[in-house]
Amino acid sequence: MLVQRAIPSVASISGASAIALDFETASQNAGSICSVGLAWIADGQVAHTAHCLVRPHDMRFDPWHVSIHGIQPHDVEFEPEFPAIWDDLLPHLEATPLLLAHNAPFDIGVLRAALSHYDLAWPTLSYLCTVKIAR
Repeated sequence: MLVQRAIPSVASISGASAIALDFETASQNAGSICSVGLAWIADGQVAHTAHCLVRPHDMRFDPWHVSIHGIQPHDVEFEPEFPAIWDDLLPHLEATPLLLAHNAPFDIGVLRAALSHYDLAWPTLSYLCTVKIAR
């Protein structure tokens, strides 16, 4: 069973200096988000985490992607689509100075594809790729 942790209110995570973001996709379609994981960083430590399952807009799951993350169609069939998650996430991105992603070209590409698919505006973001930092 996949454990979910709701995205907290912005007020409850005040003082975060960064948010780490990780998307999982159901297929090769970059906008096929089936999961988002988040970690708020404050004073150099993880202050809070959240994990939300997301129903991809087309519900097509590629076996290769499922083999990576283990999320099945039945896990997300009654979950909200990305815009509902975005409504909760966007205020955090606007209030936090930095977004971190491990392999940012993938995660930022997924975010761009989902925002484009749902005709949602791209926010002003500053982000770093932790793969590049680690190298």
